[in-house]
Amino acid sequence: MQLAIFHYHLNRGGVARVIENHLLALAEAGARPEQVLVLHGGRADDWPHEQLARQLPFPLQTQSVAGLDYDSLQGDSLQGDSLQGDSLQGDSLQQKVLATVEAILAVLDRAQFERVQTLLHWHNHALGKNVAIPLIAAELARRGYHLLLQIHDFAEDLRPDNYRQLATALAPDQIDRLPDFLYPQAPAIHYAVLNGRDRQLLSVAGVHPERLHLVPNPVSNPTLVATGPAPREGPVQSLSRQAPADRARSNRTRSNRISARQQLATLLDMPVDATWITYPVRGIRRKNIGEMLLWSAAASVPASRPAWLHVTIAPQNPLERASFDRWQQLAKQLDLPCRFGTPTDDQVSYEQVLAACDLLLTTSVAEGFGMVFLECWLAGKQLLGRDLPEITTDFKQAGICLDSLTPRLAIPAAWVDRTQLVQALEALYRTLRTEYGQPPMATTTEAGLFEPYVSGPTIDFARLPARMQADIIRRVHGDPKSQNQLRSLNRQLDLTDVHLDELQVSRRIDTNRKAVGQHYSLARVGDQLATLYTRLLEIEPSSSWEPLPRGQSLLDTLLRPDRLLPIRIEP
Repeated sequence: MQLAIFHYHLNRGGVARVIENHLLALAEAGARPEQVLVLHGGRADDWPHEQLARQLPFPLQTQSVAGLDYDSLQGDSLQGDSLQGDSLQGDSLQQKVLATVEAILAVLDRAQFERVQTLLHWHNHALGKNVAIPLIAAELARRGYHLLLQIHDFAEDLRPDNYRQLATALAPDQIDRLPDFLYPQAPAIHYAVLNGRDRQLLSVAGVHPERLHLVPNPVSNPTLVATGPAPREGPVQSLSRQAPADRARSNRTRSNRISARQQLATLLDMPVDATWITYPVRGIRRKNIGEMLLWSAAASVPASRPAWLHVTIAPQNPLERASFDRWQQLAKQLDLPCRFGTPTDDQVSYEQVLAACDLLLTTSVAEGFGMVFLECWLAGKQLLGRDLPEITTDFKQAGICLDSLTPRLAIPAAWVDRTQLVQALEALYRTLRTEYGQPPMATTTEAGLFEPYVSGPTIDFARLPARMQADIIRRVHGDPKSQNQLRSLNRQLDLTDVHLDELQVSRRIDTNRKAVGQHYSLARVGDQLATLYTRLLEIEPSSSWEPLPRGQSLLDTLLRPDRLLPIRIEP
C-alpha cells in the first residue's frame, strides 16, 4: 500500500495535527505502508517533518503542489475573497483542475507510486476553501485512484461564504445540484466522518452505508500520558486530600510543572500563584471568546487565588483575527485578567502550557470533533465550560464523564431587549438563507421562529450577537449584584463548589483517561485506518460517479433556525 494524504496546508494545529496523529496511529497499530506522501498547498509552519521521519517505521515525504492551498491565498478570487484575482468559473476553473491533477500525478510518479496500490486520503475536500478541490478529487477518481474523503467540517454548517463560492464556481445556474459535485458517489470513493452526527447527516443524504465510515480522531499526548496528571493546585485542590496514587504522581511531575508555570508567568505576565484557566484553542469566532471573558468577569474563586484565563492561539485569518482583536481590546478596556495567545518563539511547548494550568475551559459553540473533551483527561486536568451534546454524545457513550460541563450559560432575559434580539436573529436568518441561495420563508412561518429561544426567564449567552454579549460582560464586570445573579443561574461559575472536590476530580480523571485510551487511542484508530485502507484498495475503481441522492438534506438540517448563533457568522 502507498498512501497519499492531502490537505490545503500543514500549519500548526487543526487538521494538520490530525494528519500527524494518523501517521503515528498507523505506526502504533503496526501498519507498514511502502511509503507515505503528504501533499499540501505550500504552507507548513511548525509541521514536524523531521521528528515524524525519525519516529515512523515507514518512509515519509512531504510535497507542496501549486493549486492545493486556499483560493484567497493563490490570487483566485470569488465573491467575498480578501485578495482579488481571476474568477474561477468555466474554462479557468477547468484549466486549474487539469493543471493541478497533472501536477499531483507528476509528484506521485516521481515518488514511484503505482495507481493500483495507491490510496488518496483527502481531508476537508468540500469545505470551500478551494473550489477546485472537489473536481480535482473526482478527476483523480475517474482516472482510477481509490479515494477516502474525510469530512471535518461542512460548508453547509453556517459557512455561507464558502458555500456561495462553491455554488458560484461549480453550480452557478443550478445550486440544488451543488451536492452532486461536492459528494460524488462511486464504489471506490468512500467517506470518513468524525462523529455520529456527521455519519447520520451523510447517511440521510444517501451515502451508501458500506462507503461511510466513522473514524474518530486519535488522541495522543505522550508526554502527559506518561507522567500522569499534573498536580492540581488552586481553590479546589489540596494535596492532603489526594489519594496516595495521585500524590505519588503529583510528586513526580511537580518540578516540571513549576518550571513551566514560572516560564509562562514571565512570558504572559500572569501571577504565578493565581488560578490559571487555559482555553487551548485557536480563538476563531465559533470558539465563543466572549464567553471566556464572561467567565473572567463572573467566576467565583478565593481572593488568595484569583482566576486568570488564557486562550492559547491567535487566529491568522484576517476575518477571524478582527473578532479576536475586538475581544482582546474589550478585556483590556475592562482590565479583565485574561491573556490572548502564547509566544511563538519556541520558548514554550503546548505540553508545557497544559502542564502549567490548573483547569481547562471550553466555550466553543461548534466543533468538528472536539479534541479538548478528550485531551484534558490525558493532561490530568478538569474541564469546565460548555457542553456540545451533538458532539459529546459519542464520548459519553464511550464512558467519558462530562458532568462538569453544561450546554448553556444562562443570563437573565431581563438583561436583554428581547424585541431587538428577535429582530436581529430574524434579519440574520433571512440574510443567511439568501447567502445560501435558499428561497425566503413565508411571513407566517418566519413570525415567531425565534421566540422559543428568548421567551423564558433566561437566555443562553451564546444566542446573543457579539454586541449584546459585550454589553453583558460590561454589566457583570462592574456590578457585584449582577455577578451573584449570574452565579446563581450557573453553578459552574462557582469554582469553590463541591462538584470540583479534589478526590472526586481525581477519580473522574482516572476513569475518563482509561475510557479515552480504550476508544480513542493511537493503536485503536490506527488499526481502524489500516483496515479501511486495505479494504478500499480491494475495490475496483469506476471511471464514472453518481450524484448524491438527497444532498439538499444536508443544508436543510444544518440551516435549521435552532442552530443559528450570530457569533459564528458575524464579521
